Amino acid sequence: HDQTLADMTRLHRRIARLQTLPSVPGEDLRGIARALKDSMQELRQLIDAVKPTVLQLFGFEEGVEDLLRRSVRDSGLSIETRLQDSTDGMGDRLPESVKVAVFRIIQEAVNNAIRHAMPDSIVIHISHTGGLLQLTIDDDGLGLDVGNGFNSGGIQNMQVRAQLMAAQLFIERGPAGRGTRVRVCLPLADLAIVDEAAAVCAPAFLTETPCKSC
Repeated sequence: HDQTLADMTRLHRRIARLQTLPSVPGEDLRGIARALKDSMQELRQLIDAVKPTVLQLFGFEEGVEDLLRRSVRDSGLSIETRLQDSTDGMGDRLPESVKVAVFRIIQEAVNNAIRHAMPDSIVIHISHTGGLLQLTIDDDGLGLDVGNGFNSGGIQNMQVRAQLMAAQLFIERGPAGRGTRVRVCLPLADLAIVDEAAAVCAPAFLTETPCKSC
């Protein structure tokens, strides 16, 4: 938030300076417009950092749909998105902290795909089988950069969120060897004790390992 405040202060000074000029160059205005857009995006992220407002207002499924719409719109890219939820709304029945953690993993995976993979499509699938909630986020973009991807902040954030709810996180090559798949397996039976449990599942990468409970 300190950086956002500093950016807004600089914008205020630039606008104050422009007010003293007899005419305002168009490029100055375009620069201010770009900077304002960036600051607005940062403020939106700060507001949502504590708890995604859209989850409170509209529920889990609509929250994910809204995330996809806004992420694609803000990127300026043409990306087809699709959410497939076969759990009959189980996302809304998760404990609040788990619901937010799952949402944040989706958010991170979608943002990573849009920023780095240049995909044509992003597909999210949520299913429930054998006491597990299974989440996959598939993109058909450039694929994971193995040389750099393991140390990226985005992947580390997803790892931490998965571990805190005793879930397994997998980063895999996408379907047909194209793009990237982010997969989360969440044991539903453990949710009641997740805050007290010391053990977490270790994440696996670039593997076709099936989900299993801890």
